[in-house]
Amino acid sequence: MTGRPLGPLLATSGPALARLTRWLRAHKEACGKSGKELAQESGAGFSERTLLRAFAGRRVPRRAVVEDLADIFRADKDEVVRLWCEARGEAVVRPGMRRRGPSTVFSAERLVESMIVMRAEAGQPALSHLEEKAGRDEAGRSRLPHSTLWLVLEEKIPPSEELFTAFLRALDLPDKEVREWLGTHRRVYAGAPTRRKWGEPPPPVVPDEPAPLSSYDNDDAVWQRMERMERMERDEEIKRRTGQVREPDDYELLGMGYLNSPGSEAYDEEMLEQWEAERAAASTEQGGGTTGLKEELRAILGRVKPA
Repeated sequence: MTGRPLGPLLATSGPALARLTRWLRAHKEACGKSGKELAQESGAGFSERTLLRAFAGRRVPRRAVVEDLADIFRADKDEVVRLWCEARGEAVVRPGMRRRGPSTVFSAERLVESMIVMRAEAGQPALSHLEEKAGRDEAGRSRLPHSTLWLVLEEKIPPSEELFTAFLRALDLPDKEVREWLGTHRRVYAGAPTRRKWGEPPPPVVPDEPAPLSSYDNDDAVWQRMERMERMERDEEIKRRTGQVREPDDYELLGMGYLNSPGSEAYDEEMLEQWEAERAAASTEQGGGTTGLKEELRAILGRVKPA
């Protein structure tokens, strides 16, 4: 009993993933076992659903899954691991990435791309496996922390020379190639600030030198005058916003603010009548008209000619 037939491979699958999926499907058809039977024989205890996802071809399965299937099929485990490494590298390496020589890398972006490609060509080992392979230094610290390496490969932080060296050593590159890549690293990050070593305290913060004082900075009277002007402008702005500043009326614009003057000096109707009589007499003597003062003022304020 082989179970339900598998669907066709997706057209979007890469060639390496397609080769791995066809290898798994061919051995499944040859053994004639269903997904349930494969799960029962799984030495690693994988579920039926997990094993069947490996035959779908939508994504690269875990390495432990394909190795477990190879044991069930009694097939060549080295061959399926090689196919898995190719498919895994194909999934990680973005389009346009390719292996570059140390002498052709001149930017940090290209250096990180080369690291990604080198890891893919080495079989896409897990970051934890690379950390374990790099070992620890004299102080017992990891030479290649997998979390830091992940940040480097995601282009979030630049690789230090120590981490880059440990990465190359973990990939088992020849000593000559390691020295060439280290020269490339120093050339790319020549102007970058050096990172502090583990446990090294940060440098002390040195305050900036104060600016030299000008001749006006020592004059207290100048500063007091400037502060007084700023305070007056601030107070005026507050009064303007709260409506405490009264705009001048037409009497004040005409120079006749005494008509609105409050207090004991305010002019009453009797004084206005006296001024009007005196103005009329003066106009008569000069041969002018007899227009009253009130009427003339009302005409001016009303922007109309007197009657």
